[in-house]
Amino acid sequence: MNDTVKNNTAKNEFQQTLEILKSMVEVCSIHCARIRLAHESLVNLIPFTATGIENLSTHALGMTDLLVHRFSKLQDTIGDKIFPLFLTILGENIEHKSFIDRLNMLEKLNIISDADRWREYRSARNAAAHEYPHNFELMADNLNRIVVLSKELCQFWEILAEQINTKIAHL
Repeated sequence: MNDTVKNNTAKNEFQQTLEILKSMVEVCSIHCARIRLAHESLVNLIPFTATGIENLSTHALGMTDLLVHRFSKLQDTIGDKIFPLFLTILGENIEHKSFIDRLNMLEKLNIISDADRWREYRSARNAAAHEYPHNFELMADNLNRIVVLSKELCQFWEILAEQINTKIAHL
């Protein structure tokens, strides 16, 4: 393969990566908008209690599902899609790097402040994914944890989205 073909292939791959990143930025912004909608709808029930969970209306139950689902999707999309794409756009070699290695790279680049916090997001997502039909106390604890972490994650997302958009504008 000659140098011109290699350069064109690299440019095309970079453009594809950039387009995917832009698309994922939009997806994450939608997740945060839905998280805010759920928070607004549930504001009178927060903090959750075991009794409150046991007596949730159908609407409130749907909003808690929306909150947990969108938190999980946001966390997954940022961690599994946005981070690798952004690192690639920044010119970092992420091939054969584990998720933990990528988090450490992001921390060194000051994109995230604490790699351990991402482990907390994943832990909360995993805990919330499990159904505990008769343990209302645990359900309330998990939801309260998601309420706090989802607000934090959306605040982080807004900052990261701005960083990404600034970087993209300068390419």
